[in-house]
Amino acid sequence: MPGNVGSRARLPFIKVMAVCLAGSIILRACAPAATPTTPPGAPSSPLPTQVSAPTQTAQATPVPASPGRPSSPAATAIPATPVASGDSARPKLGGTVTEINPTPPPTLDALWQVSSALVILAAPVYNGLLQYAPTCNTEIIADLATSWNVSPDGTKVTFQLAEAKWHDGKSFTADDEVAKWKLWLQPPPGKASNRAAEFTMVKDVVARGPRTLEFQLKDPSNGFINWIAHGNIYVMPKHIIEPDQQISSVSKFIGTGPFRLEQYSRGVGAILKKNKDYFRTGMPYIDELRIVEIQDAGTQVAALLAGRIDLTGGNIALSRSNKEQIERSGRAIAVKPFFRGESVTLMMNNNRKPFDDIRVRRAISLAVDRQKAINILGEGVGQVGTSFPPVGQFARSQQAYLSLPGFRPKDSPGGQEDLRTAKQLMAEAGYSGGFKTTIKTRAGFTTYVSGAEFFANELSTKLGISASISLEDTAKFDLTRARRDMDMTVVAANPLNAYAVGRNVYWMPPVKGDVAGYNETNYGNERSRDLYFAQEKEQNNDLRAKAIRDLEDLLINEAPFVTSYWLVAYNAYWNHVKNYEPGWGPHNNHRFERVWRDPDSR
Repeated sequence: MPGNVGSRARLPFIKVMAVCLAGSIILRACAPAATPTTPPGAPSSPLPTQVSAPTQTAQATPVPASPGRPSSPAATAIPATPVASGDSARPKLGGTVTEINPTPPPTLDALWQVSSALVILAAPVYNGLLQYAPTCNTEIIADLATSWNVSPDGTKVTFQLAEAKWHDGKSFTADDEVAKWKLWLQPPPGKASNRAAEFTMVKDVVARGPRTLEFQLKDPSNGFINWIAHGNIYVMPKHIIEPDQQISSVSKFIGTGPFRLEQYSRGVGAILKKNKDYFRTGMPYIDELRIVEIQDAGTQVAALLAGRIDLTGGNIALSRSNKEQIERSGRAIAVKPFFRGESVTLMMNNNRKPFDDIRVRRAISLAVDRQKAINILGEGVGQVGTSFPPVGQFARSQQAYLSLPGFRPKDSPGGQEDLRTAKQLMAEAGYSGGFKTTIKTRAGFTTYVSGAEFFANELSTKLGISASISLEDTAKFDLTRARRDMDMTVVAANPLNAYAVGRNVYWMPPVKGDVAGYNETNYGNERSRDLYFAQEKEQNNDLRAKAIRDLEDLLINEAPFVTSYWLVAYNAYWNHVKNYEPGWGPHNNHRFERVWRDPDSR
């Protein structure tokens, strides 16, 4: 981690792998920047309210690997013009782009909410210190930080900050970040902070003048820079969050970003207008970004085909059948695979009977057919893996995963042995006839709902467990998870934050004094926490790899949760939308500052 890190850093541990369903490998490089011209774009259109169409299921995604800590290349300023993604035309200014959000956010409180449903609204409004490069997601690049430096011992990270203004005209300074991190790391009574769990490596955050911000770390951290670049680590205004300790309304939804939130109507959508005082001169290119909330997967595709929306957006995981339907339509719509960094995962409340019994949890893990999950949920596309992404420097091979108990194909001798062992464990635990339980999951997200249906069927047919499904809207489901008020949940988990080995709040026992973090499984083996922190600060790659493998083996054996498979998803957009690339993971590349609309392409 020592050395100077400029405003652009390639992540050394990622092996880029974008999987096309046709079977080819797509390798995307960062292209040269283009220069904008000034012709007006397409006019704005009314915000759609409701669109009706038949229901379809959707799903998907693969997984690249561990970025680790960035190397130290020469500093490069972030371009004020877009990085072209195969678009040779010069960007044109003006017009409106409309995308989908599949569900309303729980609240507008971007200070505390981490939901991807809110990221769709918040990312165009708020910058971060760093970001993953919009069209070259193997890189971390500058955002409001113009550069950063890591001390030789890896315990101090210093950011130089850009000059920018909040949407209300006040100046952004390092004091804004200090105020936010103080709240995140020491939240007030009644506030749960995921950031306190994610950033336990941070000891203090100090302003060294208005344009210099210093993070003091307890130990060297392999994941700190990756986490800071994540798409929901927003930079927020002290004069809003310090007195209110929350974001309570559209009028308080104030950032430095390329768009201002003008209007939000729950269940309908949002209108965001161009920030004419954006600190990157000449950006954004479009005048207006509209976000329409459409929960049903079939309705989403119908709205796209009808031209009511321009792109499905990074929070939508289109399935293989959705892709084929769009391609059969003959419309000028591009469909691309993208990495969501998610696995369809069954969480079990380890504090509730019978899931407090390791034999029951292991039986469920052994019985679930991972290949069947890929065939049904992923429509034949996906990868087997644990809570660790199945590609990257520290990943096992697919062949190695498929040789593990529980991961072995169920039609193989090993898979048949897994099923026999699962039934034996259930009998030993006193549940030879199964039991009744409930799976709670998030309504409006096909990945969650279809995943719950899959797991319920597996539990019933393999172990005689009768699992009813309870669907909850995002706000209620987030509360259910925070309170651990469930027997089981199904989530599209990005527990390693889409990249290699990151802070896993889904299963990690809390550090003494921790005030937050999901750990919704209530898993209590502190050995897992110790192994996590060992790999987090270990500078020797061989020793780090051993800690990671030991941690992975521990979680497989104790089964606080069951990962079915890692997803490959599709994103679609009309060809008049230029410079758009889906980000890796549901939280990244929602800024839209480089996207432009070509009225001559439709």
